[in-house]
Amino acid sequence: MTWDDLRFLLAVCREGTLTGAARTLNVNHSTVFRRVRSIENKLCVQLFERLPNGYAMTEAGETALKAGENIEREFLRLSHELAGKDSRLHGKLKITAPDALVIKLLVPYIASFCETYPEIKMELSIANNYLSLSRREADIAIRATNLPPETTAVPLTFTAKPSD
Repeated sequence: MTWDDLRFLLAVCREGTLTGAARTLNVNHSTVFRRVRSIENKLCVQLFERLPNGYAMTEAGETALKAGENIEREFLRLSHELAGKDSRLHGKLKITAPDALVIKLLVPYIASFCETYPEIKMELSIANNYLSLSRREADIAIRATNLPPETTAVPLTFTAKPSD
């Protein structure tokens, strides 16, 4: 059996009809019929009783459903775990900000960021003098002014919420 075979079996088990399974799988009714027959032939077992109002699982079908759901759950867990592994954010991030801003406003945001992205090593330069973004002295520069020096970066407006 293949994962694709298992998808077909699960759809028929869950939907109870070939038409419902076909709709779920976005395939033709006859495709589901052929696949179910092929799977049963490969396994030498009848998985469904053909009834006038749909397909009912046999004991073997119920066994296939339980095992299939476990495999599906594990497959989805693995897919979720692996998704974006190579694109996980990591590396060094250099930030410069004036001391008053860091102390009064940014500390909770920095702590939250570090908790959310543990693989990013933040290098914080707390200084009132400006480090240059264009010379890569910093990746992010937080300025306490409405007229920051010219850089290639996009200026953002930051509005701090008063703490409780």
